[in-house]
Amino acid sequence: MAGEVAEIREGQATARGLSVGRVLLVTAKHR
Repeated sequence: MAGEVAEIREGQATARGLSVGRVLLVTAKHR
């Protein structure tokens, strides 16, 4: 179970990083 929790946390961190990177890309394009 601990391994599954770790994978879920990694997935959430990756999704959050991708969304943040996408926002940065969008703001960079608008400048």
